[in-house]
Amino acid sequence: MSAVMMEAQLAKALSADADLTRFVASVTAKPGAGVTVSAKGAAFGVWRWRYGVFTLMPADASRPSVSVETVAEAVLETRQRMKA
Repeated sequence: MSAVMMEAQLAKALSADADLTRFVASVTAKPGAGVTVSAKGAAFGVWRWRYGVFTLMPADASRPSVSVETVAEAVLETRQRMKA
């Protein structure tokens, strides 16, 4: 699938996740720019779909910190990092 389609699916899943609503202020998907996730009070990071995997670039990092293969894994990873 294309990056635009995969990132749109991830944005929808993140926005719909009941556990994340306590932590996430906004989820924005922009074609070519990934899925930006903002935590309440601070930036969190950007998920991008490239070469068949999602990679997370945390707001405070200079390179991606994790790669996952599915929307479900990206949601789980976001949930775990938000709660940390």
